[in-house]
Amino acid sequence: MKSAKASLDFDRSLMRRRSDELPRGEIRARSSGLQQFSRVSVLARELGRLCGSFSKRCRRLLKDRIRRPFVERIPPTDTELAAVYDAAAEHWHDKLSLIGYPRAYEDLFDRLLADGTLRSLRDGGRVLDCGIGTAAFSLALAGKVAAPVEIEGVDISPSMLLRACLNLDHAGIDARPHLRDVKDLPLEDDSFEAVIGAHVLEHLLDPFAGLSEMARVLEPGGPLVIVVTDAPLRLKRRHERIEPARLVHWMEEAGLASVRTYPLLAGGSLPRRVSIACVGFKEGVSR
Repeated sequence: MKSAKASLDFDRSLMRRRSDELPRGEIRARSSGLQQFSRVSVLARELGRLCGSFSKRCRRLLKDRIRRPFVERIPPTDTELAAVYDAAAEHWHDKLSLIGYPRAYEDLFDRLLADGTLRSLRDGGRVLDCGIGTAAFSLALAGKVAAPVEIEGVDISPSMLLRACLNLDHAGIDARPHLRDVKDLPLEDDSFEAVIGAHVLEHLLDPFAGLSEMARVLEPGGPLVIVVTDAPLRLKRRHERIEPARLVHWMEEAGLASVRTYPLLAGGSLPRRVSIACVGFKEGVSR
């Protein structure tokens, strides 16, 4: 114990002696340097803490964006959407066939014929296909009804309309294209015996406005046949999932009665898994 105390006293004495040997200016400089070093250390620790906090916040934000890419995505404009479908038009019909949608549509119209939904077309008539694409939905309908029908197609993509006209002409079906938005149809009220549309509402910024226009041009008593995507898909094209209950409500709000849904039962697994049909009749007495 005494040895330790003697050593401590010796160290203190040595420190005092070294301190006495230094000039006062150098002592102040060294003291000031230690204080500056201390301040720099504090600033460095604070900066490190802030950077760590910022890094954690960035990681959380990045994780949120990865978790919700579809919610955060800015939808394309109508012009951009038309350009996307123009680029896809050449191979679109083949891709639909590969997935199985034409077969699914044909099976759907078989069931609609069997339950009397398409009775307004027993003598033929005018059919409006909204968002006609390459006319897969129209071709399925025209191939099932006995009397010839005239198809008028609406789409915002010129290339899709051209493919639709070529496909319908090849099948011997009269066709008339309209390069317009479904929300602004250049057509008279009550002018079509049936209105159809497959996977068009979910690409509209205001689906109810488009549905209301489709109901407007449908003659009283005629059917409106809609197929929508009932699944959360992440597409580069503008897309909104439409649940069956919401679609039924919209159709009733648009003046349609006896609204009911039909599952897609044929075709590939994708149509059966992600798509559903909904049918309603325009209220009023047919002409």
